[in-house]
Amino acid sequence: MTPVWLALYVSVAAAPLEEARADYQAGALEPARKKLEALLYPLALQSEADEREGHVLLSATYLALSDGGRAEEEALKALAISVEPRPDPAVFPPDFIAFFGPLASRRAGRIAALHAARTPKVVEREVAPPPTPPPAVVREPPAERPSRAWALAPFGVAQLKLGAPQRGVVWAIVHGVLAVAAGAGLLGALSLRGSDGLYAPVDAGAARALNGVWVAGGWLFAAAWAGSIIDGLVTSAD
Repeated sequence: MTPVWLALYVSVAAAPLEEARADYQAGALEPARKKLEALLYPLALQSEADEREGHVLLSATYLALSDGGRAEEEALKALAISVEPRPDPAVFPPDFIAFFGPLASRRAGRIAALHAARTPKVVEREVAPPPTPPPAVVREPPAERPSRAWALAPFGVAQLKLGAPQRGVVWAIVHGVLAVAAGAGLLGALSLRGSDGLYAPVDAGAARALNGVWVAGGWLFAAAWAGSIIDGLVTSAD
């Protein structure tokens, strides 16, 4: 905005205040009151100096209209903007000068409150704390699986190592029974042999039975062992 337009804008804005001042000085109190109230409520003046002068003029107008309470309130609003300058004795009568003078010290608390209400409040925005990072997930390394070579172990050891204890117990019983049977048959057959390695005719029948037991037991044990090996390999693959 150029200086010429700025001066014109200020002069146009200040014209109503000049009219109100002229009405007050001419004793036209009601027109002065209406013009000043229209300028101040809502505020239509451009500078704090004009606003302060408007409150002073309205205070003097109310006092001249015998409305002391509203006159004091307007004077306090003027003082809340600035304590100085004092009302000009060339414009205002002595009774208003005497009325206005003590207010700055007598109503200091009220003036301070009005001044604080005029001061823009800086609202501090709450800064949200940075988001808490999620706790680090500690992944335990997977448990090492037993070697598949354990499948070769007899007597249910393979199943016990590979995580199938119930089947391990079954295979332990089966292998144990067959091993005991085969071992007992072999030992019994060997005990019947003479010093020449032959069986006596009287022991021939028992020897054949015992040999049949240990041979059958041995084959059955081998078959059961092979079964447990296959079962162990299947268990380790699960």
